[in-house]
Amino acid sequence: MSITPNFSWYSKESKKKCVSPRCPHATPQKCYKYYASIYLLGELSITSKVSENKVEELDKYWNDSDIIPLISEHEPTVTYSDSNSLDSLCNFCPEVSFEAYGLFTTYMHRYIDDIDREYVCSRLEREGNRDDWRWSWMSIKALHYTECDNYSKLPHIKNSNEKSDDLLEMKPGFLGFNINLKVLFKILSSDTDNTVLKKIKTILSFLSRRS
Repeated sequence: MSITPNFSWYSKESKKKCVSPRCPHATPQKCYKYYASIYLLGELSITSKVSENKVEELDKYWNDSDIIPLISEHEPTVTYSDSNSLDSLCNFCPEVSFEAYGLFTTYMHRYIDDIDREYVCSRLEREGNRDDWRWSWMSIKALHYTECDNYSKLPHIKNSNEKSDDLLEMKPGFLGFNINLKVLFKILSSDTDNTVLKKIKTILSFLSRRS
């Protein structure tokens, strides 16, 4: 049975993964893929266009970063027909796909011809599947944001001058170590998935071996 990557599916995946329901980095200055996906839909007039001033500002921001794709195959892309209607999208941010089409996908492709579309739609009609994505799309690829190739690289912090602090400090204290509470707070506040628990267990395990 094919997946219907609607909000119900997405939120269930988020709950299973113990993360926020929607991607916390889905903004144009935190995620290049989000920005590029929004930009392309605007260029096709599927959504409003990003203003020229904003495009210039964001292009400079991301060109100065080390996170944009090196080759075009990794870029969000679209193909369209002679009538300027969308045929397919690829490598898209699922958050953007949902806002435009109601499906959390990274890839979507229209039917190649009317014969294929009419055949599938006739079958869906007989089965009573009124909400199936196959009414409009020949194929799709569902994607949860935690499985996005960009997610592990985010958030992108440019020109950071912050000093990197260690969680365990070699200072007089319990077992010869102090816990840097400021850094621990950063870890707990920056993570939203179960990796937090793993980090805490690692710390406690280390301390127990020292006792």
